[in-house]
Amino acid sequence: MGRRSFLRVFSTLVLAAAFCGLGLGVNLSLGDVNVVVITDDHSWVGGHGAHESLDIDYGHVLSFYEHLVKSAEKDIFLIHNGDFIDGTGLSTYPPVHLEPILLKMPWDAVTVGNHDVYKSETVLHMSRTGGFIEKLGGRYLTSNVIDSQSGEPLGQRFRYLKGNHTTVLTFGFIYNLEEGIGSPLVKVEPVEVVVKHDWFQNSLRKHDYDAILVMTHMGTDDPSIQVLLSAVRNGAGSEMPVQFITGHTHHRRFLVLDDWSTALEAGCYLDTVGIVSFPTKQTVLSTENSKVSNLFHHDFLDATVNELKSRLGIDTLQTEKGQELTQFIHKTQQNMGLSEVIGCSPRRYYLNRPLYDDDSLFGLWTHHVIPTQFIRNDTKRLVLQGKSSSFRYDLFEGNVTLDDLMVASPFNDSMYLIAGDVPTANIVKLDRHMNRKRNQDLPGLPDFILIGNIDQHETHDLYTLEYEVPFIQSALEEIGGRQLKPVKVNAFATSIWQSFVERHWKNCSKPDISSGSKDTETKAESNLLFGVSKTHVGATIPSASPGTVATIVAFASGISACILLARFILRRLPFRLRSEHSHKHVV
Repeated sequence: MGRRSFLRVFSTLVLAAAFCGLGLGVNLSLGDVNVVVITDDHSWVGGHGAHESLDIDYGHVLSFYEHLVKSAEKDIFLIHNGDFIDGTGLSTYPPVHLEPILLKMPWDAVTVGNHDVYKSETVLHMSRTGGFIEKLGGRYLTSNVIDSQSGEPLGQRFRYLKGNHTTVLTFGFIYNLEEGIGSPLVKVEPVEVVVKHDWFQNSLRKHDYDAILVMTHMGTDDPSIQVLLSAVRNGAGSEMPVQFITGHTHHRRFLVLDDWSTALEAGCYLDTVGIVSFPTKQTVLSTENSKVSNLFHHDFLDATVNELKSRLGIDTLQTEKGQELTQFIHKTQQNMGLSEVIGCSPRRYYLNRPLYDDDSLFGLWTHHVIPTQFIRNDTKRLVLQGKSSSFRYDLFEGNVTLDDLMVASPFNDSMYLIAGDVPTANIVKLDRHMNRKRNQDLPGLPDFILIGNIDQHETHDLYTLEYEVPFIQSALEEIGGRQLKPVKVNAFATSIWQSFVERHWKNCSKPDISSGSKDTETKAESNLLFGVSKTHVGATIPSASPGTVATIVAFASGISACILLARFILRRLPFRLRSEHSHKHVV
């Protein structure tokens, strides 16, 4: 081949590669303002481990963000939309092990989730001098969460995200948390009250910004979203782009709210990296006949290394800082003993399977764990346990580490004696009352599960886990007509699990899950009274993302285009060149 022919072929192939997008560009729809979203990860900063295909951790997220900032000529911001605690063994009270990991991420804005303010130990640790909130330096946004004593916001009311090309007015709200839920150190102001405050309305009227970002730890369909949108429209006008980031419900969702506003929720437990892009007001005003679908874009990226690499068009994902963070997370987990194998599960136990299915996590707890580890020979003991506040994830087959247990049962709530010598008739009424709301979405898994043998005695000692104490206490006081004083006992949810696994799952080939007496482990319905459950909001997550499907379709289309282009190029080569080298190429 002559030099001229070589250069012509080489330049043509380069153009073909560029056309086909073979590693030469970012495969994302970027706009004026672009936000990388992490929400509701609940301390899953180390990823999903060996049990699942989701294989990224915070180090990979950091690497992805660094690559994106470097390669894109647009403004890119990184945010966390709340609930960083309660989910894995890295989450403790206070979060002394989790905090250093969170602070290694270059967040542009972080807002508060309900789990982040449930425990006073967490609030005190975050707000201490030199703590998480102070180190974020104004990036922790709590537009409607205030310090109960000072009346001042726990973090900042709002801030401006300033990029190279844009300025974005940003708020951080949480849903209207019920009074009495959460730490007494903080108070959640109702959204409908906050939007009438002078500081909120004045911030909108300044108009020294290009777009608005409203971080909201609440569901996309929460009525407060419309309250906020209406208030923003009144202050900023109908043509100001407004992007809502939602959370809390643990779903992937995208919703068009009005002509220039959308909402995005990006999954949970680090199963999703969300990307949302939106225009500035100047772009809106300068674009004729434009629609929200043309200027607002979003992607749900599955939390896999291959997905992030393909979207960036690169072969190696981890950056130096990203690799350092990954190593730091693994070292922290090892130092905490979370990787220690404590037993071997004979099968996968699913969070949302009906109570009497063999592979039901709640069934395992109800028929084996509590009878053998807590009730034992004290047949007067009954446990009434809420479904939604107890467990959060499946328990997988094979080796079980301490972290696996804490993922399935992350709260380690204390057990409480609600009352002793409660008449059996009152407990029957209580069980029916707590399960009075019926929903057919998941029959067989009640909202509250009564564990133990109710037929053996005329009175029983009734226990529950810490989170459910106020609800069960109130209901039983109304039924029994007397005040109760629940007492904390020396038993904890995760510790009960650990005791069971260590004693009964030492050998995978010969698991022993029938050590309790026949009476305490029977599955007769007369021993377990319940109604019909509501759906567990935080557990149903779509397994296939629109982003993944779009990537596959685009990839397939690109391959077809590349084949056609390659054929076109080969036809243009000199016949002699094609014939000499055709045996080396497969088209």
